[in-house]
Amino acid sequence: MREAFVDIGELGWSLLLSAHTRWLKRQGQPIALTMTYSDRMCLYEGLADNVRAVPQSFYQEFGHGIASGFGLDHIPANQMRSYFNKILAPGHFVSTKMSFRCVKPSFSGQFIFEPYPYKLNHSDKKEILVFPRYRNSVTRNISKISYINMINRICDEFPDCLIKAIGTNNGAYNIDEVSKNNYINWVGKSESLQDLIDSCQSAIVAIGSQSAPPKISLLQGVPTFIVGHERERHINTDNWMKTKVEFYEIRAREEAYSNFDFADCIDKIVDFIKECK
Repeated sequence: MREAFVDIGELGWSLLLSAHTRWLKRQGQPIALTMTYSDRMCLYEGLADNVRAVPQSFYQEFGHGIASGFGLDHIPANQMRSYFNKILAPGHFVSTKMSFRCVKPSFSGQFIFEPYPYKLNHSDKKEILVFPRYRNSVTRNISKISYINMINRICDEFPDCLIKAIGTNNGAYNIDEVSKNNYINWVGKSESLQDLIDSCQSAIVAIGSQSAPPKISLLQGVPTFIVGHERERHINTDNWMKTKVEFYEIRAREEAYSNFDFADCIDKIVDFIKECK
């Protein structure tokens, strides 16, 4: 029997799992199989011997559940483990390291964080990436109008840059209210995280609230401005490449994300971009 990893939880935890997979490979212990969502397969290419997408039966059994840590909220870990042990390729079993819960992983300290490889060569045009995070069923959503105002401002301040909003349909605001020649709404147009990774190649700055995409931009070496309530975690603990970062700190409560001085925050974002240009 050969060991397999399963990645169906939060994207931020995927970055931990792929870093552990890289650590194992460097130790001469490559994982035989990783099964994950199709848009995350790029995180494991070249690290696991085999990378496969979760089958349609996964969505039929669990729907599009809310991710929590390495698993899905309200789905017992033993139920997840039993399901995947049945549908993995013959001769494979789910690693005992997979908790399918929101708990500290058993492999803490066994990570190698590196930028993910680029697959497409981007143009020389400078880009500023905006991650307009939005979730229907969880907290910490900055208002859509705040993102619209910010994008309009930085489009005017930096006409020589392409401002690109990027995210998934179920994870970001679809901001088509901005009409600027140097703005592109890329929300919902990315079929894989590889598109986000490739966009980092020509980015001079990335902007977003605390979530997984800013962690990826930092990992790719892009100076990143983050709005959130966990400053130490995002500028140090989860800034694995020690990339230049600025953090606008607000309170942890949900109302703080929708009711803070965003005009002041935009001023700070503009100053940060000027520093990075």
